[in-house]
Amino acid sequence: MLPWKELVSGFTFLGSTVPLVSSAGRGIWKPKSMGLPISLLTSVKEIYSDGFAQSNMLQYKYQGKNPDQFDNNWMRELRRTREPVIYFLGVSKGTYMPIWPVFVVGDDRINQQVFVQCDSMDSLTHYQHDNAGFDDSLAADSRDHQRAYITRLTRQRVHQGVFRERVLAAYQRQCAFCHFRHEEMLDAAHIIPDSHPDGEPVVRNGLSLCSLHHRAFDHNILGVSHDYIIHVRPDVLKEKDGPTLAHGIQAMNNRLIELPRKQIHYPDPVALQHRFEQFLSNCG
Repeated sequence: MLPWKELVSGFTFLGSTVPLVSSAGRGIWKPKSMGLPISLLTSVKEIYSDGFAQSNMLQYKYQGKNPDQFDNNWMRELRRTREPVIYFLGVSKGTYMPIWPVFVVGDDRINQQVFVQCDSMDSLTHYQHDNAGFDDSLAADSRDHQRAYITRLTRQRVHQGVFRERVLAAYQRQCAFCHFRHEEMLDAAHIIPDSHPDGEPVVRNGLSLCSLHHRAFDHNILGVSHDYIIHVRPDVLKEKDGPTLAHGIQAMNNRLIELPRKQIHYPDPVALQHRFEQFLSNCG
């Protein structure tokens, strides 16, 4: 994840500073010193219109209403030249996930969008080979399959990364059970598992938990009822062990979880109750 200020700070090229994105927030960014755009950007507000298509490609909406606006023509030129760009995906206010390299592979004038696919770093060697004038249809077909596969994996990584960032931000980067604040040991735990059809990667289906409490929640040692109260499985409450059990697990019983600042981010009571019923079924 990268903060906005680092993207605007950019890099040095031929003695000049080149931002990685437009400081004005334009989605398609072509610095004056470059012949073509170097990056695409999707803000948090736009992430619901830009995103992954079912065909394992990224959808990126045209800029403005005119399909032949210069930004959109640049996208077509990227497709023609097969130049790689960086895709910056907004995951929370002021925070972006970089995806590199990506290539513009399709243009949909009717729906006013282009299609983008992800690739691996070694694809840049293939890109140089192709742009040198070689035409290997078998290799090109192989790269099409590779890009579809890499884009599918990237889609999973993006969803996980966006979910984690938004859940941790909602809970002020602390464990909802014990207030532990070391971010490297915090997880975004799903209330309804992501393998379930209703397990959407949205903040209301998440809890910010430290590693210990995430594992305990996943294995139904700890449960959370619809009124946001933590419960410890009865047999675990009776156990005698060391301080980790006493202070880390048993002391959680009947505590109210730390709720997000914004009520719209509170855990979904229906999802909590569904999960709590699973917890109760493990209580014997």
